[in-house]
Amino acid sequence: MASPASGAWPPLPYEDWKPTKETLHRYTQMVGKLRMSLMPFRNHWWHVTLYVSARGLSTGPMPYGDVTVEVEFDFVDHRLHVRTSEGRLASVGLRDGLSCAGFYSDLFATLREVGVQASIRPQPFDLGDSPRSPMTIRTTATTPTPSSAGGASCDSPIRSSARSRRASTARRAPRTSSGTPSISPTPATRDGAPRRSRAPTR
Repeated sequence: MASPASGAWPPLPYEDWKPTKETLHRYTQMVGKLRMSLMPFRNHWWHVTLYVSARGLSTGPMPYGDVTVEVEFDFVDHRLHVRTSEGRLASVGLRDGLSCAGFYSDLFATLREVGVQASIRPQPFDLGDSPRSPMTIRTTATTPTPSSAGGASCDSPIRSSARSRRASTARRAPRTSSGTPSISPTPATRDGAPRRSRAPTR
């Protein structure tokens, strides 16, 4: 077997690609929420994960009534494919300028095209803009994505300020009057899962 050619990986400078990463993170979270809504629960949230495919990322087969459905990110042709075990296929382009709200709309329109009626809670989970910006709300684009990555801008503002981080930390670790963190039962999230078991793809 021939060894991989040296230098086969392209350069991936994080700062240049960060907007692409932020946008793709939100796209994949929507598809992960879809998988969570259709798959039987498994420990450690394994029913939510996406899998590496030959062309990108895939949900793998998911049960829907008497059929199975699969959603795949095709990063070669920059498209999102939805397939069913009945042979039905629909796809939509991952085009430049596609906002988070636009992707949400395209995803569920494509699902309906193959006969799948599904729904998710359209709220980003554990991101800088959570919980203020539902995925369905279109706002001013703030994160342009390089066209070389096959993506574009995501319209959910990324709130990563120190103030937001402090507020998030305060919510996670309330303190007593003496200043030490208080120990209390972990509340469930709005998705119904304990916070300690949360999965990044939710």
